[in-house]
Amino acid sequence: MYNECMKENQRTHCVLCENARLTSIQKLTQPIYECRDSVPKGDWTMEYGYCPECYSVQLMALADPEILYDEHYFQPLNQSYLWIHHNISFVQFIMSHLNTDKYDSILEIGSSSFCLGKHLIHYYPNYTVFDYNLKHASRKENIKYIEGNCETYSFTDETIVLSHVFEHLYTPKAFIQNCSKNKVKNIFIAVPSMEEYGQLNVNNQHTYLYSEKDLEYLFGFSQYKVNGKVQYNSADHSFPCLFYHFVWTDEVVPIERSICVTRHQYSYDYLTTPITIPPNTFLATCGGFSLITYSLIVNKENVIGVIDAHPKKQGNRFANTELVIYPYDKLKTYGKETSMLVFHPKRPNIIQQIKHTNPDIEII
Repeated sequence: MYNECMKENQRTHCVLCENARLTSIQKLTQPIYECRDSVPKGDWTMEYGYCPECYSVQLMALADPEILYDEHYFQPLNQSYLWIHHNISFVQFIMSHLNTDKYDSILEIGSSSFCLGKHLIHYYPNYTVFDYNLKHASRKENIKYIEGNCETYSFTDETIVLSHVFEHLYTPKAFIQNCSKNKVKNIFIAVPSMEEYGQLNVNNQHTYLYSEKDLEYLFGFSQYKVNGKVQYNSADHSFPCLFYHFVWTDEVVPIERSICVTRHQYSYDYLTTPITIPPNTFLATCGGFSLITYSLIVNKENVIGVIDAHPKKQGNRFANTELVIYPYDKLKTYGKETSMLVFHPKRPNIIQQIKHTNPDIEII
């Protein structure tokens, strides 16, 4: 059993401006896991702040990664259609910028599930998996495994890949500077696009808000230039992402940053505005974004359950509540008087699943 109040990493300065001190805007008591029954529970104070210079919203209190990413960490459903299409598209992007005749080695960070590696290894057979915790790794033969913290590890590999890992970093600039110091030639990243105004993108794992220019600024500051960029999205437009290929150079790459005040203002307003819901409301999903939404609901007694597609979460209790986590089929027994509160970056895809299951339920 973890301590009731676990240790945290405190972020005091903006990860983008670096010199600007963050201003606290919201503190939420959060469970480290979204499922109460299946794993040891522990709470932490999730503190949001914003940068007074560039207005970026980001976490000030960061969960202890030894707990957040331990063996109980729920791997996403990477074999869903959305992830399969994403992974194949990212593989194609990498291959278009990395000659398979010249390069045969890749180190992938945060890859213990091996969902991307099972495609890449056919083209780059010298494959290394690097992850913070390998207790839940899907180990394969002829693969090298390294356990460690990528923000402090001295990489000397020529090519590094991060698929939906970079937005999780606590000190992204330190990671890039370390790669630059060791002249890592190629860095490929796939990250969620955070350009949309109407979506909160920072949760207990996505630790800071960024734009395309912010990413290019961070890498350019450490002598990496953009060699390729693709705006990716799924067929139902529910999964906007960015694919980048950064190449090391021998000089600083100047990037003019642009500040999107409207997007930052939305995040600020969402985090500081109480939410009121009608009776008989389900919450979707049970992940990190819904934990935040649930904390902001003033009449929590109107929540009757949580819907999530992850089979290992279904049947468990949500966070520190008595609410049960159900599959989508649960919605078939409810009528028009029932509502669904959906707040998630993949909102269009989730709504599509809800309407397919029960078109009468109201979406809020």
